[in-house]
Amino acid sequence: MNAKPDLQEQEGYYTQRWNAFEFANQLELRRISSVLNVMARVGYDSTPSICDLGCGAGWSTNILGTFGKTTGVDLSDTAHAALKYPHCQFISANILEWDGPEERFDFVVSLEVIEHIERPLQSRYLEVAHRLLKPGGHLIITTPNATTMRAFPKGGREWSNQPLEEWLTAGELRALLAPNFRIRSVESIIPGMGVRGSYRLVNSAKLQTLLDRVGLGTAWTSSRLRGMYGLHLVAHAQKPARR
Repeated sequence: MNAKPDLQEQEGYYTQRWNAFEFANQLELRRISSVLNVMARVGYDSTPSICDLGCGAGWSTNILGTFGKTTGVDLSDTAHAALKYPHCQFISANILEWDGPEERFDFVVSLEVIEHIERPLQSRYLEVAHRLLKPGGHLIITTPNATTMRAFPKGGREWSNQPLEEWLTAGELRALLAPNFRIRSVESIIPGMGVRGSYRLVNSAKLQTLLDRVGLGTAWTSSRLRGMYGLHLVAHAQKPARR
């Protein structure tokens, strides 16, 4: 969509979209798995408090809610999610203006949200996440990899019909996180997407088959992901602890 929709249009779009949601797809499975992998890597001594910031249909809030008390926040009407997943708390709010609890959460999780916020406001979104986290708390973000999206045949325009798409590169995401967080990692996941430029060689099926035959296929896939050729980015950042 070329014209940027106003907030009311976005709210209506997402309420309709999430109320019609039934099941998470394979890409969503990979993204939530990457979040859980980070949580497992971090570890925690007691039951964590978690905020799913931009929770959509609430399916990810439901999963996160098996590990600790979880609150999902979304621009859309979350009444449907609250009925479906009663063990979680849901709040309907404009995240950028939400007066949420300060320093309440051990983890703030954001799955595919920041790219749907206008670029001048993306830093404010991360400031909200920072305010919600306890000192030493962890922010985990997944978002499309702008470099990969632009390597699609039509430059990624066929990927989504959502009102706003402001994709970020790994470098841009790091730059947004750096002022308020200690960046622990920025990784890419899900190889094999994109055909333009260097992606034509990197994602060559013939090359992958050849490397598989000589036992180097797995190493090549790992190298592609380390080179940020994955479809999505996963960032783990930590709010500095008080001294």
